[in-house]
Parts: sequence; C-alpha cells; structure tokens
Amino acid sequence: MRITHSTLELGTGAISTVQVSRQPILRADVSQALHGYELSFSDAEEVFGVFAEVDDQRATAEVLDHTVLTLGVERVVGDALVFVRFPRQQVLDGTPSILPAGRSVIELGPDCWADGDTGAVTAACRRYAEKGYRIALVDFHHECAAGDLVRLADYIAVDVSRRTDAQLADTMAVLERHGARIIATDVDDEHHRERVTRAGVDYVQGFYFSTPDIVSGRELPGFKLAYLQLLRAAYSEDVDFEELAEIIKRDVALSYKLLRFVNSAHFGLRGEVTSVLHALTMLGLVQVRSWVGVATVSGMVHPRTQELAVLAATRARFCESLARRLRVASSHEAFALGMFSLLDALLGKSMEEALESVTLPASVVGALLGEPGELVDLLRVVVAYERGRWDVVSELAAAHGWQESELIGMYVDAIEWSRDFFGTTAG
Repeated sequence: MRITHSTLELGTGAISTVQVSRQPILRADVSQALHGYELSFSDAEEVFGVFAEVDDQRATAEVLDHTVLTLGVERVVGDALVFVRFPRQQVLDGTPSILPAGRSVIELGPDCWADGDTGAVTAACRRYAEKGYRIALVDFHHECAAGDLVRLADYIAVDVSRRTDAQLADTMAVLERHGARIIATDVDDEHHRERVTRAGVDYVQGFYFSTPDIVSGRELPGFKLAYLQLLRAAYSEDVDFEELAEIIKRDVALSYKLLRFVNSAHFGLRGEVTSVLHALTMLGLVQVRSWVGVATVSGMVHPRTQELAVLAATRARFCESLARRLRVASSHEAFALGMFSLLDALLGKSMEEALESVTLPASVVGALLGEPGELVDLLRVVVAYERGRWDVVSELAAAHGWQESELIGMYVDAIEWSRDFFGTTAG
C-alpha cells in the first residue's frame, strides 16, 4: 500500500504538513447509522493556526487541493457523504467543485448566510444544487434572517447542547418549518445525544463516543461476557490456541468471521482453511491478538452501527504504526492501547471499572488511565488528530522530536486498514 506524504508551502514562514481529520455525523435514531464525515481542513484561523498569516482562501484551496486530489476522498471517508466548510469567496469562485458531486455537502458559515446581501451566495448554491451538491448552513442561529438560503439548504447545523429545554424547543420549532434536516453539533456525551434526539433532530455530531454513559449496577449481556472471555484468553501471558479455538467455536458468528478473514485475498493462501485452530495457527500470536481485539470491539457495539468499532480499530492501527516508527513501545502494546481506548464507552463504565474485565499489559493499563509517558502520548496524538487539534499534535511532535509530515500517511493508512478489516470481520 503506497501512502503519499504531502507538505504545503503556503508562503514565507508558513510550511505545514497536510492535515485531515474526520468527525462522524450519525443518524439521531436508535440505529446511530453513519451518514457522513466532516473533514476539518477549512477553518484556517481556528483549526489551522499555522495559517494565521496566510490568506484564508489560499490556505483552504491548497489544503483542499492536496488532501482531496492527493489522498482521495474515497480513502478518507469510504462510501459516506463528505461535509466541507467553505469561506464566502470560495463559494462564489467555484472552489467547492473540487469535491465529487452527488456525495458532497457544501457547508456555509455565518460569513455566507448572516451577511445582509446573500443573493450572490444563494445563486451560486442553486448552481451547485443543480449539479448534485447538497448545502448545509452551519453554526446557524435561527434569529438571523438568511432568506432564500434557508429554503435552499438540505441541512441546518446548530449547537443545541447548551440550550435549555425551552430554548431547544423554540429553536426546533423555527427550524422545522424550513424543511431542512437538522444536525445537532457539539454533542459530547450520551446524555446530550438522547436530549437532542428527543427534541427531534435528524443527525448528531460530536465526541460522545469517547464519553461513556455510566449506569450504576449495569450488568453485561451474555454475549458481551463471552467476548470478554475471549479477550482475557487472547491477552493472557500463556496463550493457549486450543483454548481460544474452543471459545471461538462456541459462537458461530465468530467462527465465520475468523475463517472468512484468514481465507480472504489479504493472505493469498493456496488452499482453504476450514479449521478454527488451523486458522489461529496460520495467523500467529500477534495477528490473533489484533483480530480478537477488533472482533471483540465490533461484537460489543450496537448491531446496527459499526462506527465505534471502526474508530477503535483506526486508533489501534494509528498507535501501532506510530509506535513502530518511533520505537517507543511494542506493536502489541500500541495496538491494544488504541483498540481498548474506548472500552469505557463500550461497556458503559468508567475506564477503571472497564479494565477490571480484561487482562492487558500493565503499560497499556497505565496509559489508558492517563499515567504520563510516551505510550499515553501516542493516544493523545491519535485523539488530537481525530478532533483536528493540530496545536496539540504539534506540541507533542515537538516534545518527542516526531516528524509531523509522516502522521498524515499513518492516519490515512489506519483509516484504510480499519475499513478493509471490517470488510472481512464485520458481520
């Protein structure tokens, strides 16, 4: 797999690695199905502080050009919709056309919809809509009059998490009259998600995956206990493949996933593997642990959404690649760190309680609990990358002497790897 590393030269003293982070937008109903990803590479002043002395339009155009054309939208978001925010001038000059029509959403901030003269932007958006692009108004305040743009919008994104129930009801009553689908942003925990869902929003966006909904005295369903049993066996000091095989064979779905994975084109085996024990032997201990980690996480999420499992797998691969490159931890430790960084959200417990259910290396447990060190900094980099916190990425890179120019390749590789992995392991 060839990964392209790109560096932008945007003017004197302004050199930066191309960055791309993605934040999922999910359906607000019980399915929590993935709808699209917002790619965070447009708001130069707030997200890309390095571009502070560079013209907004030029910086955004360069990032779009290199990220979309060099990396490819498909590699970053798969089959999901792509949401990208554009400044007013770029909306008018046709820059959004760099994105593929039919699967792209053009986001317009207040500089587009709050201006008293929105006629030119509205006309441009009508042309985009005719070509198959969708339009979203973001950071929207219903008190502002956006005229025809509101009626043209497919989506209206609002931060409703900080409003009282009464204010939220008023906001929704106004927005629903426009007919656009409503995206609630900054939804950072399950409580916020449930609240805005009750209010009637269509989609949610935020980091609530990372914050568990802790319920005192919650008991794990039987199938989750079975997955944890498998996890304990795989990560024990003396791994017994025969014991692992017996655990896997008790679950038809797990057996099927393992055999399908081993017999996939990825391994290029000449003959078909039909035995679970043979499959484990073919994989070897390192890959068995990786497979168990991914299969366990994917098995414990809601059956109608794999986004949490994909996020965990992406973190695992990113941590593993970064650790290997920097030689700061074993591949096994780094992969486990990323994979189980969402264990609290999976089990609905605090991380301390969740870790009591599994057996992991002491170094991984310490990092998951936030103990200082290079291992925990791997996870900090991964999470910062997810959230577009390039200031944190730069700070950690400088502290450890890491090359930021290599991170984009590792991140895109991690996204592709997790998508490919789930093509063979998700049921």
